[in-house]
Amino acid sequence: MTHTHEDTMTHTPSTNDDMKSTNDDMKNTNDDMKNTNDDMKNKQPIILCAGEKGRALVYGYVDQEPVRGEPVRLEQARMVIYFPSGGTFGLAAQGPPKGSRVTHAVAVTVETRWQEWLAVSSQAAEVFDGWA
Repeated sequence: MTHTHEDTMTHTPSTNDDMKSTNDDMKNTNDDMKNTNDDMKNKQPIILCAGEKGRALVYGYVDQEPVRGEPVRLEQARMVIYFPSGGTFGLAAQGPPKGSRVTHAVAVTVETRWQEWLAVSSQAAEVFDGWA
């Protein structure tokens, strides 16, 4: 089978079409972020001491308080890899201090093995949520 030049040509949108598409994508992304932020207002920020021994610290948002023995669904979850001071209560009260290592947020994680959880102050939630 032979191919002609017309067979391989694709339509290239004009610059105005590209810009409109990019602007629409940015608007949709901003709307999604606003919806995510609005959704988080109705959720409770917690730190979950996850893993078999409770040593994995996971920050995120829940719809309701965790119930012992049941899986916990965390939204906008981040794992605290390292924090130099303050202990877990300090993390819950003030957020991760300078020198801490915290992962990027994942949309959702479900933790099935956990030992305990801590409520997170609004001040600490702001620090966690702003983590780069």
